[in-house]
Amino acid sequence: MQRVHTHFETDGLRVEDVQCRALCGDASRDELCARHEFVLPRRGVFVRHVAGRPVVADSNHALFFRRGETHRVSHPIDGGDACTVFAIAERRLREVGGELDPRWADTEVPAAPGSVCTPPRIDLLHRGLLAELRRGGAGLAVEEIVLELVASLLVSDETSERATTQQRGATARRHAELVERTRIELARRLDAKLDLIDLAHTVHSSPFHLSRVFRAQTGTTLRAYHERLRLRAALDRILADERDLTQLALDVGFTHHSHFTNRFRREYGVPPSLCRSRDGLRRLRRVARG
Repeated sequence: MQRVHTHFETDGLRVEDVQCRALCGDASRDELCARHEFVLPRRGVFVRHVAGRPVVADSNHALFFRRGETHRVSHPIDGGDACTVFAIAERRLREVGGELDPRWADTEVPAAPGSVCTPPRIDLLHRGLLAELRRGGAGLAVEEIVLELVASLLVSDETSERATTQQRGATARRHAELVERTRIELARRLDAKLDLIDLAHTVHSSPFHLSRVFRAQTGTTLRAYHERLRLRAALDRILADERDLTQLALDVGFTHHSHFTNRFRREYGVPPSLCRSRDGLRRLRRVARG
């Protein structure tokens, strides 16, 4: 079951909150994408199947859904997902793309490359946008943040596309599939202490091969990726007014409160306690914009 709430809408731009209740194994029928969308997961995991390729969506990534594409969605673990969706008209997408690269004016909107890694700066802009919407922020402020996020995602997309062109064929496909399986396992074991040998066995790889391929494909280590998933899960709960930070730290897999606080500060530039205040959210916005 899916629930969709429109946060904001203006000419050629819409921001939605989409929440899906699903059990492991639940899959949709083929769906035709009627608009261009950027999908930013906040919680949970799903897999988008497009053009015969499974693409894992988690809180460390954003997805681009291209208008006219057919896809299916499945859920590899229980719990469903919650996402922020930016639906953007093609003319507005070209406006943003044209500012970054003039060739956008003369070419077709690119096909979806899969998932795009969202570094802390993009995640902070995303969370700052949600805070602005909850406060009933003015249309100009909201639209400015959304367009900044779209531009950031297009730049990240171009970077990831250049990286993938360096390797083609059957080997590249096997490596991509291995990484997608691993991302699902990392999300499944969000609060668990990971063992590389066990993880590699689960995804049918050797420990060294998994470690090497994952880093080459994602630009980060297994440990760092897993920790970022934990921190984003924690931030989502803090912004939903979670009060007991010690219990929260344990829930998402940190051994104690101080370890969690240190890692959170290093990732986002502020301590977790500050994120609950209005001043803290404004500071997050400043950190995101450098």
